[in-house]
Amino acid sequence: MSEPAHINREASLGQAESLRAAVGEIADQLCRAVDGTCDFTVRTNVTDETAEKLQMLVNFVLDAARRSLAEAGSKSDALAEANRGLATENARRRTVEEELQQSEARSRAIVDTAADGIITIDERGVVESFNGAAEKIFGYSAGEIIGQNVNTLMPSPYRDEHDGYLSTYLNTGVKRIIGGNREVLGRRKDHSIFPMDLHVSEVLLGTSRVFTAIVRDITDRKRVEEELRGMGIALDRAMAGISRLDTDGRYAMVSNAYATLSGYEPDEMIGMSWEPTVHPEGREDARAAYREMLAEGKSEFETRGLRKDGSMFDKHVALIRMCDHDGKFAGHYCLMRDVTERNEAQEKITFLAKIPDQNPDPVLRVKEDGTLLYA
Repeated sequence: MSEPAHINREASLGQAESLRAAVGEIADQLCRAVDGTCDFTVRTNVTDETAEKLQMLVNFVLDAARRSLAEAGSKSDALAEANRGLATENARRRTVEEELQQSEARSRAIVDTAADGIITIDERGVVESFNGAAEKIFGYSAGEIIGQNVNTLMPSPYRDEHDGYLSTYLNTGVKRIIGGNREVLGRRKDHSIFPMDLHVSEVLLGTSRVFTAIVRDITDRKRVEEELRGMGIALDRAMAGISRLDTDGRYAMVSNAYATLSGYEPDEMIGMSWEPTVHPEGREDARAAYREMLAEGKSEFETRGLRKDGSMFDKHVALIRMCDHDGKFAGHYCLMRDVTERNEAQEKITFLAKIPDQNPDPVLRVKEDGTLLYA
């Protein structure tokens, strides 16, 4: 006969209670086992068969939990390492950015304080930057000219031709302006035209080009050159010749008049010593005058000049000391004048002045060329 139903229910309830107690104990041990603080063994009041199954289940769960923890720990370590690497990379990038900012600041300071105008333009000829010196040269502020075509700064015909030159270069590579130095004309904001030195260079940035123009106002230099040219013409036309000698006493510059008096071509005398132009008997006097010029700044003397063909003439020479910007001796100027006729005339006057004393009754005769003679 089967057992009464209420007895079966009581047995089932008792077994369930034991199972719940076992599961509670298992859970507690499982937590400590996963942490590695103890080993896990099922010890319950359930049957051996149930306990064995529970042990197998728990071992499976425990292994899975430990693997998950190990994987989590490995991932945590990897994540920590990645975070450390990211922090290092961020610090490196901040350092690089700071260095770039400092470099850009230095570059801007150099460009902004440069004595020459510095202008950058793109491939279309549009101005991208305009430094302080360029503002002074052209009279525009950077804000007024950036974004405008650079031909705004040029008079005609350069203004009309520039874009064509740029387009031709981009299409063919034929350079008309890029590279080298050129003297061109610039146009200020007030429309005045002025001479300037221009140098254009090209920089490739990836697939695009940037052109940098360095400009210098040479108005003052051209004016001085014109004045010197006028002085040179006057000196060449004057009776006096002028030359410049270096510290070794060799000719560095010779005017046409000076070379003509010496019987040479100007180019022949460049690099030549002064000694061949002075008669040997007068060279010591020339050296003495040179020493006086070094001490006093200038000196004058007369001596016998010697031409290339060996002929001689009397010359008056003035030496003027020349110094560089630091006050250091850099050579001297030599001004020379032919005084042969003057000396001959002086000799005739001296001779005529003595005639009455030598011959109280002189006889005056006139030659065919009109020269007066005493006998």
